[in-house]
Amino acid sequence: MRPWLAVGVNYGNILRHSVEAPGEQLRGRWLVREAQLPDRLKELSRSSEPLILAAWRDEPDLTWSLVTALTSSEHRPSDVVAGWARHTPSWLRDAPSQVQIAAGDLADAYGAPILAADLFLAASEKGVGRRDFWLARAALLFRDHARPAKEGEALAALGAPAGVSEPYARIVVALLSGDTRTADRDLDRWSPSPADRALHTALRLRVLDAELNGAMPSREALDHAINLLAASLREQWTAGFAVGRARFLIWRVSRGHSPNAPADLRDAYDLAVRARDDRRRYRGDSAEAVALACQAALIADDFRSVLAVGTVARDGATEHEAAAPAIRSYVAAAAMQLGDLDLARDSASRVDDQALRARLHALAAEARGENARSHWLRAVELARDDDQQLAIALAGLADAGGLDPAQIEDFAARHPDEAAEILAMSDLATGNTDAAISQLRPRRRHSVTAALALAKAYQVAGQVDNQIRTLPERTISTTHRCTSPP
Repeated sequence: MRPWLAVGVNYGNILRHSVEAPGEQLRGRWLVREAQLPDRLKELSRSSEPLILAAWRDEPDLTWSLVTALTSSEHRPSDVVAGWARHTPSWLRDAPSQVQIAAGDLADAYGAPILAADLFLAASEKGVGRRDFWLARAALLFRDHARPAKEGEALAALGAPAGVSEPYARIVVALLSGDTRTADRDLDRWSPSPADRALHTALRLRVLDAELNGAMPSREALDHAINLLAASLREQWTAGFAVGRARFLIWRVSRGHSPNAPADLRDAYDLAVRARDDRRRYRGDSAEAVALACQAALIADDFRSVLAVGTVARDGATEHEAAAPAIRSYVAAAAMQLGDLDLARDSASRVDDQALRARLHALAAEARGENARSHWLRAVELARDDDQQLAIALAGLADAGGLDPAQIEDFAARHPDEAAEILAMSDLATGNTDAAISQLRPRRRHSVTAALALAKAYQVAGQVDNQIRTLPERTISTTHRCTSPP
């Protein structure tokens, strides 16, 4: 079925009634565009298609300019919208609201969220349909990207919360004001149309994130997020939700909360590869998906799969993907494990992130049998206020036997369980096996990583029976210390 028929748009009528062609030459031009539009739409984000068709109905000339600009073979769509974000072309700035909405949705899909929010705000001032909905989307994007003045402008345009009747907008207003209870209640009351179900799921995840208030997610919170996304993907596939679910699955494994780590990592890898293929079709951010596939494979000790998906080859990464810093770091770590030190050095040398490079240098030193403490210390210093990076660096330093308990005090105040495991690793590395066992035993049923460390401690202590009883049925690797949890 042709895509415009699926959304109830009579394409022939659009062509006939949107423009009165004064002559055969102009009519011929429109017939050519009519024939080309379906193929052009296949090259763009599928989620934006209904908005593009709606804009075409009202403003075919400007919509054609929008579509052709983003489907040109000369430039990636992300580069085009980045240019528009720096200097919005006059035709887009002055375009009717429906064109601005379609352009904004595409800008969001291709990595220009502030441009998207600005276009939604501009369209709302021109009386676009579902005005409150687009104002709410703008406000949320401005909040996500720390534009408080613009967020306030969008919320002021919405008016008093009591006067907001659009369900999505009402929930966003509650969320942005910190009222998660009202947001959760209104989500329960909202029966979204099929077109809005993905947004409903996205808001559920935002409520969950707001309730965590910056804390590390619990097992229950991760399970809830993973299940929400699984249900949504069963109903309708979207690359964004696939990437999100892969990220949460990897996080569940990394946090030691997975009931079946190998299965979670396989699912994450498969979701990421499928999302990569989907995003390649419309030249979206396929590198993000490849990075997740590499991360899942690395944690699973499947180093050859990391190289297969993360390096340039016919069935591997594109040059654009392979150049991404995160992918280079995973390739470097996998290459070290496989003994390909030339590839490891080359990949690591191309990583700009200093904290990540320090972790890679530490792993390289360990692979050569050298003392890696100085590299882990440098990684701790560079992690600064990023607790995810700091946890990895502290764990590496502890495993190298170089952790000073004073170095972990602030982190322990924020994340006591994780700090207890890191301190136990330090005890084990420095020969204080009894203290390590004492620290890890209470955590063994709640954390796979704690159970693995406890089993290692029992092995060092010569308590083989306890080691066997402690080993979890499904274990994972701990060779992913170059990476940050998602």
